[in-house]
Amino acid sequence: MVAGRLLPKYLSEWTTEKLNAASVNVLPKANVEGASLEDNKVPLILNNGRKV
Repeated sequence: MVAGRLLPKYLSEWTTEKLNAASVNVLPKANVEGASLEDNKVPLILNNGRKV
């Protein structure tokens, strides 16, 4: 999570909790490895093999 590199740990955890409460799907240990344009959408390829 980028916030984990920019924010102190306590603030990163607080932010993650708030995002989860707002129904945001947080992927804490995933990094974007690539992106493409498909049918006017931009799927992201993550370092864990997921495509979102």
